[in-house]
Amino acid sequence: MKPRSLMLTLACVGAVGCAGSRMTVQSGAPRASAAPAADTSTSEAGGGSGKAPMFAGSGKTGVSASAMALELGNAVTIDEREGPRAARERIAKLRAKLAHRQGRLLALERDAVAQAEARAHERAIKRRMERQIVEKLRATLVAAGVKGSIESGTRDGRALVRIPSSALFFKRGTVVTQGGRKLLKRLAPVFASVRQRQFLVAGHVTATMNKRRDASFQISSQRAMSVLRALVAAGVQGQQLAAVGYGAAGPVAHDNRGDAIELVLLGARGKRVAWR
Repeated sequence: MKPRSLMLTLACVGAVGCAGSRMTVQSGAPRASAAPAADTSTSEAGGGSGKAPMFAGSGKTGVSASAMALELGNAVTIDEREGPRAARERIAKLRAKLAHRQGRLLALERDAVAQAEARAHERAIKRRMERQIVEKLRATLVAAGVKGSIESGTRDGRALVRIPSSALFFKRGTVVTQGGRKLLKRLAPVFASVRQRQFLVAGHVTATMNKRRDASFQISSQRAMSVLRALVAAGVQGQQLAAVGYGAAGPVAHDNRGDAIELVLLGARGKRVAWR
């Protein structure tokens, strides 16, 4: 039976390329030429020729440099694949976060719009109620047969009713007449129906009534206070009322109807009034 031989290929890695030497080993006694071949291979592999040593395996066979390079290449390829995938995952997370924040922003915008609409609705209801209050005052004055123009409306966002001074005072007078007191007494139930609201009694006079400015303010202020006292005497709560005289410098001073008393509806009692 012919002896079997085992052919082993040892790969050497150099700085430029790879060179291999072949060693043949027979089963049985080693041949004389085997040792020099092994020595030559070893010296070539480990000598100072600039070539790298062989990568040893587990003991039976060696692992070639080409196998190591292949494994390393596979690892690099995997890393290259993992990079874009990680980037895609990060982008997906950022998109999800952006979508979440956009959803929150839309929800906040919807809430803001809903709140604005609710406030606008409340203001509309408030204005309608205020117009109804001053309209009751106007209707009461008209029903009482007041001579002159009884007007209701709004100024600076506040509802008001305007009463000609002739219905309450003698010409150039500052004390409410007996007929004026009866008229104001008829208004008391309207004030009582809105006890939570405040009213401003505003006195106005025309510039022709008195050329002296200080006298105009004095007359308008005295008239306003006289109306306030008459209303309190008629049963209106004093906490509901305030008085002010504008003289001839008020908002209706240059109108033919400037000589008048205005009942201006203010805010709820206990709230600070923003004077204009």
